Amino acid sequence: MDCCFKESPFPFENKGGFLGHDGSLRFRVPILRNITKTAPYFHNGAVDKLEEAVGIMSKYQIGDEFTPKQIDDVVAFLKTLEGELVEY
Repeated sequence: MDCCFKESPFPFENKGGFLGHDGSLRFRVPILRNITKTAPYFHNGAVDKLEEAVGIMSKYQIGDEFTPKQIDDVVAFLKTLEGELVEY
């Protein structure tokens, strides 16, 4: 990435200097299976509620804020991805 952001494009303070792979501001994220059972959310664990995480992601990933109904719909979808937790 050739440009630098004057302001952080993310809603959280960047404690620890996490800039993604090679400073690209891109992060590897886990799969969505059982996401409803794995709070807290985000790289720094700043959000406890899945609904809040979905709202934040709508703003920062697609540039639009979901309505409460849309957030509920996404959370309902994510609940369909639940299964048995696998021990590693």
